[in-house]
Amino acid sequence: MAGVSREALLQAFALRRENRNEEAEAAFRALLAVEPGDPDVLHGMSLMAQASGRLPEAIGWARQAVLAAPGHPGLHYTLGVMLDESGDTEDACLAY
Repeated sequence: MAGVSREALLQAFALRRENRNEEAEAAFRALLAVEPGDPDVLHGMSLMAQASGRLPEAIGWARQAVLAAPGHPGLHYTLGVMLDESGDTEDACLAY
């Protein structure tokens, strides 16, 4: 596995923080092509889908991130927030 460039990952998250969503999503997709199972990239994809109003897709990405790094509490939190936003409070509580 080649692995994801830390610099490229930080740049993708910086674009997201700057609300440059199209560029950020393109950056995350490029990283995903390099390392499809990277939990940080999957997390980024979930946030981009959520920001674009694609909540079911966002939840799917968030679930993949949790599966890739089950010990990462921030990923569980993101999934829980998204599930709660979707109205699935029972699964949201389990995710937290």
